[in-house]
Amino acid sequence: MTTTTSKTILCPVDFSPSSFIVLKYITERYAQDEELIVWHIDNPGSGEHGTLSEEQLYQFYQYADVLSKSAGRIRFAVEYGTPA
Repeated sequence: MTTTTSKTILCPVDFSPSSFIVLKYITERYAQDEELIVWHIDNPGSGEHGTLSEEQLYQFYQYADVLSKSAGRIRFAVEYGTPA
């Protein structure tokens, strides 16, 4: 019996032009059975768990146009802390 497992791809973003290029590259190459997590880490104290700032919402909205052309599952995640 052959089992297939889906992959999860983590794409950290800092909302820079380079992040957009990487995100576009990934979305052109991942498959329908894969999940893409677009992950942003913001400064401690800049928000609360479960909430997004206007800037974060705007940036994720900008990514949505590129992501809408992909076939796989997509999730956005924001954490607060030091990226390192």
